[in-house]
Amino acid sequence: MKSLIQIITVAGLLITSSLTLGQSQSENYIKVSRILSKDMNSSHTPNPDYTPTMVHYYDARGNTVQKVEVHGSTDNKDIIHYSIFDGLSRAVKQYKPYIDGYNTGNLRTNESAIINFHTTEADLAQTAFPYEEIVYEGPTGKVIETSMPGVDYKLGAGHTSTSQHLYNVEDEVLWWEIAPQGYPVIKSEEYYGYCFGAQSTLTEDFEGSPKSGFNYSSFNVTNTEKYNGSNSYLLYDGSTERKIRITGLDPYKTYTLEFWAKPISQKSMIFYVQGQNPVSGVGGLTLNKGTSWTHYSTTFSGHTEVEIGRSGPGSGPYGGYIDDITLGSMDDGPCKGY
Repeated sequence: MKSLIQIITVAGLLITSSLTLGQSQSENYIKVSRILSKDMNSSHTPNPDYTPTMVHYYDARGNTVQKVEVHGSTDNKDIIHYSIFDGLSRAVKQYKPYIDGYNTGNLRTNESAIINFHTTEADLAQTAFPYEEIVYEGPTGKVIETSMPGVDYKLGAGHTSTSQHLYNVEDEVLWWEIAPQGYPVIKSEEYYGYCFGAQSTLTEDFEGSPKSGFNYSSFNVTNTEKYNGSNSYLLYDGSTERKIRITGLDPYKTYTLEFWAKPISQKSMIFYVQGQNPVSGVGGLTLNKGTSWTHYSTTFSGHTEVEIGRSGPGSGPYGGYIDDITLGSMDDGPCKGY
């Protein structure tokens, strides 16, 4: 036998009683009545026309599976609000209110009766889908899709409300941004455990005019070799060294410089990175002749400018190609501190 808690308000006094008799024999419930008139009917009980009553039914987990407004309609019939929960106490289907012609206050669980009401009631927008459905992401409880009442808004109709939850399961930091479509996307993957912020990244791919912060001779942009896109940069033009200079750096920040390099076929090559103001060596990459495109990375601080050039075994009238330069600061950006 389920438990009933009955609450009655009479003329401003609150009277509560706990009974072992239930409105329904299958669910716990709370019944709340508010007597608005002292008039009694022929059975000497409060006149239901002046006693609004609400019955709340609960399952074993405490979920409100149904609310019944006793005598709630204009013709004194019950108005029923019915919800369905899954095994994790999450509401998965919520029906629109309906009336079934009775005023008993009892629990109703006949879903076909709800659908029948909403497909036949002349005063309502008729639909065979009078409910909202909610889809969750596994046991996390995150809502990923919600439908609305109506055939055009049911699950699978293409007009639901959806949410996308993305996770970083690798041992790295990813920088997320909101795309124009309104959902998060990965802007760029992180290198070596820190983020490149939007204001702390400089890139040069030699497609078009020199990018902000990069200084070089456009004469040496070539399509003879390229790592990516259509062009790369030749660090020697046959008579003059054509170094690449990156300016406007903060000497108090730590930067990571990355690029792809390839020597010409005849000679080995040292691609070097040298700081300016003050002048000091920062890093270098030695590649043997015939080597394919190779990725290089170096970290530095204390400079307002750096330059990329070529020297070493390949010095003389021979060049080396460079492409896809990226300079990022680990002191700025949305993932600072990682």
